[in-house]
Amino acid sequence: MDVSRRKAAERALQQANQTLRRLAARREAVREEERARIAQNLHDGAGQSINLLRLKLAAIARRPGDEARAAQLAEAQGIIDQINQEIRSLEFELSPPVLRQLGLVPAIGWLAEDMQRSYGLGVVVNDDEEEKPLDQTLLASMFRAVRELLINVAKHANVNTAHVDIQRAEGNILITVSDMGSGFDLAKLDRLETTGLGLAGVRERTEFAGGSLHVSSVPGAGTTVTITMPLSEKTL
Repeated sequence: MDVSRRKAAERALQQANQTLRRLAARREAVREEERARIAQNLHDGAGQSINLLRLKLAAIARRPGDEARAAQLAEAQGIIDQINQEIRSLEFELSPPVLRQLGLVPAIGWLAEDMQRSYGLGVVVNDDEEEKPLDQTLLASMFRAVRELLINVAKHANVNTAHVDIQRAEGNILITVSDMGSGFDLAKLDRLETTGLGLAGVRERTEFAGGSLHVSSVPGAGTTVTITMPLSEKTL
């Protein structure tokens, strides 16, 4: 009877976990839809208006006039260009168009360029060029996880280069983010996560999506984080 009760409790726990994962996946899907909507509104609204304003200022600057006015117009154009770049960065951070249009690998390629611009971190991306079907929610989840891991490297690893390896293996996609930086003691991982290391959010996001995360690190010899995510069953 005790064995039967234990098995029933295990089944109930498994069902509860499956329900929790479905709810979490739905929540993330709704969030991703909202991010995409906001990003599109930024592009169609504020982004277009700023571009129009920049063109009008450029037209005014070409008219004959005094040097002081020309200098002020040039300064205003510089400010507008900066705002436009910030809007574009926010748009990409919310929902990168390249992710929706071209897929995960090109999006990570764009992310590598952005990490170089924003953090001075060179990122080497290697892909096995195998097809890796994922639905849009999982694509976004994987992209954000890789971004968070690379920011982690930029902030904590004390290196100038990181590697991202993407491969397909037995119905899963494996993404490995590695560096040869400071590393840390895995025995202190729980404490480090509470002090801003940033792995807790990646782990939670990955596990709720049905995947897993493995961390390997040695003080002074770098860190390797591998995300494993099941590929979409409909396209396997």
